[in-house]
Amino acid sequence: MKAAALSILYSEELIRYLEETSRLGLVLIDGESWILACNNGFAAMLGLDNKPLGRKMRDFLSGSSPPLTFPDRGYQPVHLIFNSPAAGEMFLNGYVFPRGGSFVIAFEQSRMGHNELVEKMSRLNDQIVAITRELEKKNAALSEALQTIKRIMNVDPLTGLLNRRAFFPLLKKFLAFAKRHQLPLSCIMTDIDHFKAVNDTYGHEMGDTVLKKFARLLKNSTRQEDILGRFGGEEFVLILPNTPGGAALETAERMRKNLERMKFKGLKGSVTASFGIAERRSGDDEKSIVKRADDALYVAKGGGRNRCALM
Repeated sequence: MKAAALSILYSEELIRYLEETSRLGLVLIDGESWILACNNGFAAMLGLDNKPLGRKMRDFLSGSSPPLTFPDRGYQPVHLIFNSPAAGEMFLNGYVFPRGGSFVIAFEQSRMGHNELVEKMSRLNDQIVAITRELEKKNAALSEALQTIKRIMNVDPLTGLLNRRAFFPLLKKFLAFAKRHQLPLSCIMTDIDHFKAVNDTYGHEMGDTVLKKFARLLKNSTRQEDILGRFGGEEFVLILPNTPGGAALETAERMRKNLERMKFKGLKGSVTASFGIAERRSGDDEKSIVKRADDALYVAKGGGRNRCALM
């Protein structure tokens, strides 16, 4: 009992010491929440003219306030809602720690009424909305940048067609689908005849024009489901899903004739191309079917160019 009394007196001395020098609201209560001592800061927080000694602190709490609990040892945070005669409902945050059989609670000097809290939360919400919008813009810009990078990595810059890197994974996927469903699939390899002579005679600018116009002709001659890519130089490759070799040969022949009839301003004579066609066989993978199409192209070149060959 004597130790408890000394503890309380020590707390009272501490509160008196902090009465004028502290910006904290300090209150000493017992286990039943009776207010044993407090400083002027605590009374001011509640909007009281006098210290509420001999009153229960629970009498000042709002019905919506979390309950006041006490730690067995150490300290714990408290978040309480008070009913102030002057400011109405207010929120005070602090810490409670035991002192013998009593408890000292230290509240922050700053307090916030209900209306002020709503206003602050509204401002905070506006800030969060603004930050969220900014993040959405940055995410959209990042997504667009990633798509641009993907296009750069997968698309031939001159013709706008798929490059070799992007073509093979698609061919592998289409071959697997055709094998699973027992569907035909054909691959066409094509190469512009004597393209080096075009560059040497008319310059690389004319060579680029020929490549772009040939790529456009190939694209306009394919279906939506067909895949077209540039393998590099003057060589192009096509995947024709659900297409047997005979039908692919007819497609290649039509492309060959259209190119032969095409006129290029500033270039004498016709531009021609040779085509090699390979139909999917059992056990084909992406490398084997392209190899057979390339072998067929070699046959077409060896047969005099400006022709098609099916293997």
